[in-house]
Amino acid sequence: MNLTDIRNSKFLKQVSTLLTGTLLAQIIGFSIYPFITRIYSTSEIGEFAYFNRWVFLVAAIATLRYEIALPLPKKDKDGFSLYRLSILLSWIVLALVAVVLFFSSIDHEINAFSLIWGLCLLFGIYGISRTNLGVSWSIRKAWFKLISIQQVTAAFVSNGLKLILGLFSFGAIGLIIGSAIGFLTGGLFYLRSYLGLRKEYISESESHDLLEQAKIYKQFPMFNFPHVLLDFGIDVLVAILIVANFGKGTFGSFSHAYLILKLPLGLIGMSMGQVFQNRCVELINSDQKILPLVKKSMFTLFLLCLLPFGVLFFFGGDLFAFVFGENWRFSGELAQIMSPFLAINFIVSPLSSLPQIVGKQRPMLFLGVLMALWQVAVFGGLSANSLMSDLSFNAVLMIHTIGMICILGITFC
Repeated sequence: MNLTDIRNSKFLKQVSTLLTGTLLAQIIGFSIYPFITRIYSTSEIGEFAYFNRWVFLVAAIATLRYEIALPLPKKDKDGFSLYRLSILLSWIVLALVAVVLFFSSIDHEINAFSLIWGLCLLFGIYGISRTNLGVSWSIRKAWFKLISIQQVTAAFVSNGLKLILGLFSFGAIGLIIGSAIGFLTGGLFYLRSYLGLRKEYISESESHDLLEQAKIYKQFPMFNFPHVLLDFGIDVLVAILIVANFGKGTFGSFSHAYLILKLPLGLIGMSMGQVFQNRCVELINSDQKILPLVKKSMFTLFLLCLLPFGVLFFFGGDLFAFVFGENWRFSGELAQIMSPFLAINFIVSPLSSLPQIVGKQRPMLFLGVLMALWQVAVFGGLSANSLMSDLSFNAVLMIHTIGMICILGITFC
């Protein structure tokens, strides 16, 4: 493998198509964020980040992870049956969340903030679950241009609203509304393509087909669902612990550092991961080896991660203070601590779909349980003045790294 082979590959051309949209979406978000951090306080951004973690948790489990299986069936008819099944499950989850919100409102005093928070939660869950389904089907059909357009549209709507509402002093609720409408925009973007699929396949997709596909891909709710529940559930629990020990302002700094460190992942890693999944399924269905593609992907991402994560590791505090304002220097110092872990996470990010593709979800779930228990133990023991220096905080990051590497090893055993 050499650089010439990478430049001329079909894989890289598809990545470039996705990367164009992803790049524009990230540019929109990043160009507005220095204004966001000067309009909103660390506490308001902490409240917003707390809301987002709940949205992503429920949205990730709304379809029992059947949407991940959409690219796998050889026939489009079977893939569409999984699509319909996932939508049905997401409506059930949305109804349950609405019931929980209703009964919780009976025991607590309702105010404008809590009402808007609950409605935005429902809109966000719907939007993200529909977006995930649309993206998975687009990966199946190699509609990477469609994914790119959706990313730009959602980013423009979401970030524009956050900025406008911030200028009118909406506070945290402005961030939440902007985020929820952005999620909803992304989900509705794929509605047209889904309605077209219904016309084409609805006569071929009967109720018994949904049950048949649910049984064929039962490993996704059995193993991937508990794993993602652990991952996002721990994110919410960590948010609760940091807010309890340090306050929403510190959590805002922490979540902002994590967001900026994940920019390369969202910019490049996600695009490569979506193309990687499509190419892996093609190779497996044609009885070809996927190891060369794995090596090519990791080598490319290794080269791409050196500059951004290196700069953040050495100059995180000063860089954050210059770009986002002096109030965010502490966030930059946290970014310096987290950058080694997220650099490795970036390198292996496209490979996270391999356990599902090659049927190694059981060991992946086992590793997920171990990492979840470790995080609970470490973050639960943090004291109110040790977030920066506590060695256990670094241990949390390193255990994630070790876990990701172990997953890759198990995949090819």
